[in-house]
Amino acid sequence: RIFGGGGPRGFISMVASIGTASTMFTFLTLSLTGKQRSGTMTVISGLLEGVDISLGSETFLCMMVTMAIASVAAVAIMIWAGKRVCVLVNRIDMGTVNRILLVLMVAMTIVFCGYWGLILLLACTVIGMIPLLAGLHRIHLTGCLIVPVLLFKLGIF
Repeated sequence: RIFGGGGPRGFISMVASIGTASTMFTFLTLSLTGKQRSGTMTVISGLLEGVDISLGSETFLCMMVTMAIASVAAVAIMIWAGKRVCVLVNRIDMGTVNRILLVLMVAMTIVFCGYWGLILLLACTVIGMIPLLAGLHRIHLTGCLIVPVLLFKLGIF
């Protein structure tokens, strides 16, 4: 089995592999079409402005090799750090951590977005709770993102 045979290890392996492949494919798209398909590629495009990143160029090859090497190094670091983090997390009361994070999130929302941001945070929290209360999966909420984005891209908004 490619992704470790399921379970938490297989899931983490699969998600990391998909993220790596996605990054490499979006860089390939950037080099072929010149269009950024993610925020990361927008930043990379800005950093490499004026540099030849066409397919087969030295910069393109260096970027792809660098991404491959970084991926292999990330696996080793993840395995090493993951074991240590698991030990640490087992010692921490997650309920307390969750309450602290909730307070920090609300405070940062007020500081950066004001009370309108807090109202939006509360509205989004209520919307996010609907699937749980209805016994559905949160994937059904993707329409909340997809429909407005499609309307915007079509020029309706």
